Amino acid sequence: MNRIRTGAVIWLCWTCWVGCQTFLEDYFTKADGQIDEALIEDLHEFMEKKPDLNTVSPEMLSRFPLFTERNTEIVLREREKRPFSGWRDFRTRTGTSEIMLDCLQSCFSITHFSASAISWRCRVRQRIQRSFPESDGYKTGAYPGSIWKTSTRLHASAEQAETGWLCEKDPGETAWNDHWTGYGSLTFFRKKCQVIAGHYQIRCGLGLVFGGPYGSRSLSIQSLRSVNTRSLRGYLSADENHAFSGTAAKLSPGRLMVIVFYARNQRDAAADSVITSLPETGLHRTATETGCKNRIQETMTGGRIAVTTCMGTLGCTGYQSRLSLPLAAGDPLRQHFAFQGDLNRVAGMDWKYDRAGFCIAGEWAASESGGDALIIHTVYRTVFFDWVFSYRHYSPDFHNPYAAGFSSGDAANEQGWFMGMQIDYREGCTLGMSINLSGTPWRTYFLPMPERTADLYIQADHRIGPGLTISGRLRFRSGPVQATGMPENGPPVPTLQNSRMHQVRLRVTFIPAPGWQTETRLESNRLRCSQLQGDIPIPGRSETGFLMAQKLSVRCSRSLTLKASWVSYNTDNYDTRVYFYENDLPGNMNSCMLYGRGIRRMILLTWKIRKYFKLSVKYAADTRDALEMKGTGPDRILGDTAGTFGLQIEWNK
Repeated sequence: MNRIRTGAVIWLCWTCWVGCQTFLEDYFTKADGQIDEALIEDLHEFMEKKPDLNTVSPEMLSRFPLFTERNTEIVLREREKRPFSGWRDFRTRTGTSEIMLDCLQSCFSITHFSASAISWRCRVRQRIQRSFPESDGYKTGAYPGSIWKTSTRLHASAEQAETGWLCEKDPGETAWNDHWTGYGSLTFFRKKCQVIAGHYQIRCGLGLVFGGPYGSRSLSIQSLRSVNTRSLRGYLSADENHAFSGTAAKLSPGRLMVIVFYARNQRDAAADSVITSLPETGLHRTATETGCKNRIQETMTGGRIAVTTCMGTLGCTGYQSRLSLPLAAGDPLRQHFAFQGDLNRVAGMDWKYDRAGFCIAGEWAASESGGDALIIHTVYRTVFFDWVFSYRHYSPDFHNPYAAGFSSGDAANEQGWFMGMQIDYREGCTLGMSINLSGTPWRTYFLPMPERTADLYIQADHRIGPGLTISGRLRFRSGPVQATGMPENGPPVPTLQNSRMHQVRLRVTFIPAPGWQTETRLESNRLRCSQLQGDIPIPGRSETGFLMAQKLSVRCSRSLTLKASWVSYNTDNYDTRVYFYENDLPGNMNSCMLYGRGIRRMILLTWKIRKYFKLSVKYAADTRDALEMKGTGPDRILGDTAGTFGLQIEWNK
């Protein structure tokens, strides 16, 4: 009780400040609270290249995840009048808020140079992190490596050349370069030809052949109202499973674009004469995990051809993939439609028409198994109103590990539709509504039963005064959740149980002065599950979850920034868990999943030591009441507190 009373006092004091405008977590979190990795990758591309706002192309500017079409138009209109002289001039002329300005400064630059000068940028980042206390795996020797996580990242670019290198070690791994990626890219003939070698990624269409940001992980008004296609880029991600390793070339003379590629990728696998599983954790700590590292090889060839006219874009993409060992058939009951064998082919066609504020885009693809997938987006944009409609269908036997999935579960194929709209009824005031209906004809994994879900989402942001905004959110979700049936005779049986979830969120933010910002958030979840009778009865249940959070950001000086957060949460169990977007070291984004009862606190300091050097330090700890241990096996830790410490230094020129 003393802890709760103390937390309430802190919360009431911090609420003396409050307020804001657009929130980063609304852009980068999915409906279930998880971070949207596809949009984060888009943001990281800008952070690596840091294009100049005075010279960046309109096409690239429109791909910036945080910009609406209206933001893009304002920037283009103002720079046509005269170039931006600096960030203060940019903020004054575009009306950009301070929180957005902080993000833009990490993703863009504003410089002046002559046309004959060579513009180049170099960015080096070194990061170390560790968790505390140590888990049992380090004490027993199950994890032979150090508890520290290390990461080194280098990116350099000039007018016609670009290179990057990433080296990372997870806690418990012995090799300092357990995961590494790198690439080099050159452009010729006035940027009409590009050649890349090393690790790269192809993103095109709407993600059915090669993953893009438009699957259900990005089913939101923010991500769908501006449909953009991508092509070829270098890969510097911590994700160890979605890079192509080889060579690729892109030729784009006029309105035609052609991409060809060849790759030989190393994949983790549990295999002997056949592959029994394909782990994707990227962890190589124990003997079992190390034995799966780079166990098989995947050889890929493919390409893309697209033509752009005044009416839009039409493209065709395909690839062939062969594994060095065949993938064994799984349980016919639980993995009824799972992929098996060593050969897979996927081909698709995509289209996009965008004119006068109306956009319709879609893609159809089919795999070697005969399954197919279809996604269609329709977007209508005006200055004050955006309307989005999306239909998707993903047959259960469509096999493509490089596609952007639609499902609410990572391994389930899905069909459904999404409709949403956003109204900017006044400057700084918006109202957004969306509905997402989906159904899985047959779950590929877990439980071989159909499921249908409905998700209604309403959010309003209202600016009360200068720097003060109140945001409210209502969410209603119905659909099955996993449950355990208790038959009279026999062991417990996993099954599905119908449920209804209600979520209410209130957020108030305030910018009392330049360099100061606070955010207060209250959230409540309520889950009701219906009772089931029959041979396998399941009792009904009603559960709740609650979150109270406070964030503070202070620019102490021109070189020092402080960010802190404090969260109190209380949920009945995992099904009523809550999510909280937490500031992290630059280049990272963190969505904390919280359940049980406890308090989480965080402090982040960023110090610009010199013109090109920046130092960041983060400390976070989560204390849960009535918890004697957390985790199982080698991951088990004793005590009620778990936390992390991180240190990062950057050189950016």
